[in-house]
Amino acid sequence: MDAEDGYVEVFKIDYCPLSGIPTLNLILSGTVDRLLLDAVFERYQALLQAAAAADQL
Repeated sequence: MDAEDGYVEVFKIDYCPLSGIPTLNLILSGTVDRLLLDAVFERYQALLQAAAAADQL
């Protein structure tokens, strides 16, 4: 995710074999809109949880 004066970099992804949900480890640099970042990850969190629940069926 690019910002005007900064960026968000995913440098590592941990994976939980029990839930199937990944955990992203991020580096934030410069000026990043935290509210926008939170909204993006809230949306993806819901999608990941739905995908993990469907995989468990």
